[in-house]
Amino acid sequence: MADKQETPEYGIVKKKLEELKAGGDIDIIFREHALERCDRRALDKDSLVSLLKHPEKLIRVDNQDEGKFKSWFQLSGRYSIVITLKFNNPNIYIITVYKTSKKWQKQAENPRR
Repeated sequence: MADKQETPEYGIVKKKLEELKAGGDIDIIFREHALERCDRRALDKDSLVSLLKHPEKLIRVDNQDEGKFKSWFQLSGRYSIVITLKFNNPNIYIITVYKTSKKWQKQAENPRR
């Protein structure tokens, strides 16, 4: 499993997901773009909701503009799911989602010049 990136953004997202896991009164709302991406990429909404309820699978978070958090969740040794989240208390909005492999992640983090 990848090393977890403990940043302030990571802490914010992990805290919200732990609240969700504990049964907090939080709705998960899929934006139209996320629904389109789920259909296009054969990703199941229920599986994504289940993944959000497992904050221990969160491995990295990058802050995006307008309070959005690009969040990586470990699926296996090779694959992860990237979900862009936005919090509007008490709800969690899923903006977009995609699956990625370690090979592509490494290339994106260390591009050739």
